Amino acid sequence: MLTPGQGQHAPALQAAEQALVRGDFASCAETASRVIAQDAINVQAHLFRGVASAQLGELERAVQDLLFVLERQPDNLRARFYLGQSLRRTGQFDAALPHLQAALDEPGLRPHARFELARSFRGLGRFNTAIDHYRELLREAPNHADAAANLAMLLEKTSQLDDALAWSERATLLAPANVTALLTRARTTRRLGHFEDAARQFEDLLARDLPFRSRVIAANQLGHCLDRLERYDEAFERFREANELQKAHDPEALVDHHGCYGIDLARFFPGWLDEHPVEDWSPAPPDDRVPPVFLVGFPRSGTTLLDQVLSAHPRIEVIEEKELLLEVRRQWISKENFPRLTAMSPEEIREARQLYRQARAAAQTDPNATVIVDKLPLNTMYLPLIHRLFPDARILFSVRDPRDVCLSCYFQSFSLVGAMPYFLDLQQTAEYYDAIMALAESARERLPLREHTVRYEHLVTDLEGTLRPVLDHLDVPWHDAILSYREAAGGRDVNTPSYQQVSEPLYQRSIGRWKHYDQQMSTVEPLLLPWVEHFGFDAR
Repeated sequence: MLTPGQGQHAPALQAAEQALVRGDFASCAETASRVIAQDAINVQAHLFRGVASAQLGELERAVQDLLFVLERQPDNLRARFYLGQSLRRTGQFDAALPHLQAALDEPGLRPHARFELARSFRGLGRFNTAIDHYRELLREAPNHADAAANLAMLLEKTSQLDDALAWSERATLLAPANVTALLTRARTTRRLGHFEDAARQFEDLLARDLPFRSRVIAANQLGHCLDRLERYDEAFERFREANELQKAHDPEALVDHHGCYGIDLARFFPGWLDEHPVEDWSPAPPDDRVPPVFLVGFPRSGTTLLDQVLSAHPRIEVIEEKELLLEVRRQWISKENFPRLTAMSPEEIREARQLYRQARAAAQTDPNATVIVDKLPLNTMYLPLIHRLFPDARILFSVRDPRDVCLSCYFQSFSLVGAMPYFLDLQQTAEYYDAIMALAESARERLPLREHTVRYEHLVTDLEGTLRPVLDHLDVPWHDAILSYREAAGGRDVNTPSYQQVSEPLYQRSIGRWKHYDQQMSTVEPLLLPWVEHFGFDAR
């Protein structure tokens, strides 16, 4: 690797290279750093330190060194590969792509670059492209166990279950201890309806020394198997085990009551609406654009199913689980500006609208869609802000039996962002539900919202009869494609844990599921029964 003209630094550079080859990355980085201290523009030293830093996980320094190299040697494919890998590992997936694409031209780097490309496209949510790269890699390197395991995981994620099972079994043959492959095989087995087999596989996994995140997944999935096997008490204990494990070990598990989705803000808004009736707000300027649509409710209330059904309509695009209101919230739900929310000037409202629409345009992928639905259930928190900016916004409010909602949240394995840590504890889940619904009802009573309620139980028992009024509310004509929504959703990234359910034919077994856990739910019934009655569900 050394080039002519290294002069006095040749011995040190040779030592750095040898350390790199034998895998002593700390020594390589230390030796290269000594060279750089004496010769700050030594490209070879920056390359060695950049590669070593990437291996050590010191990604910021790796990126800086490798960019330095590429500014001077833009055709250095090794630098491009390690830069792309480092950018991918820091979550800069788009930035990683051109460097990894370039590295495909080097035969020795090609399998590694393709593996990183697949992981980058996975990070971008472009599952089908990632799948294509894994398949191509496995044609070139059929014994690449991690590629086979990751391919199986994505195939399961996109509900290509037979293919997922085949590849997960292939991966376990290549690497019997590959946890990704074992989890995917068991999860796919469960989704194919083989609950006894899947339960045994998850039990075998839990007998291993697993990383805690894998143990959480296995315990949670075993709970779902036991639920389908009608072993309800055992199932609840497995769900509880998974949640307690997350609370004990996941640094993201701490509930933030004061955060942007915290219970304190949810409890604050109803009183604020009482003190600031909409009649006292400064007038909002006319909006010549099509009013936005917001799909809200509570997690696990049927929003993802409704999202998938609406997405099958050729004129509708649903933007799923994106914080499109983020910049507006940061600006106006703040100590400085919030007191002025009711007195916003016409220009301030126009600027806030533009901020939102810019975020929405960046997330939109279908240029032919005429109706864009912003689906984020807990935007329920921000109905007052939504109405302040967009008085003509159309709201779809999803409702489900509160007991089934809270139980389902407790049983679900969420990424612990925003409000999701509340759902690790059943009591906190019910308290949070109570606060969010109180806010929602306050907004629905006090604001002239253009709102239509969609009941989950009606959606799964009478799809067409429930959807026709929804489309009327959105001023969209009926289209038969929505009745074939499962086919339209094939291969689509469903960005919620509900992807396993919405890929199945419509089923009604989740209606009244709480009854199987009546004893466990008894502690939260006092909080939920008023909402059961309010929404018109049977108390027993």
